[in-house]
Amino acid sequence: MIDFFEFLFMLYPLVLLIVIGSVVWFAIRFIQIQRTRNEILTEIARKLEKD
Repeated sequence: MIDFFEFLFMLYPLVLLIVIGSVVWFAIRFIQIQRTRNEILTEIARKLEKD
């Protein structure tokens, strides 16, 4: 019978990959959201300068 800690040790690489993947996904998503936000704010600033 497999000990519980041996089972967790077997899952460690999978958990590590999931955590690293989540951090990378969050970072990419955050950068995309900030880029979109900056584009919107730049457009608003241009419209305000025209008036």
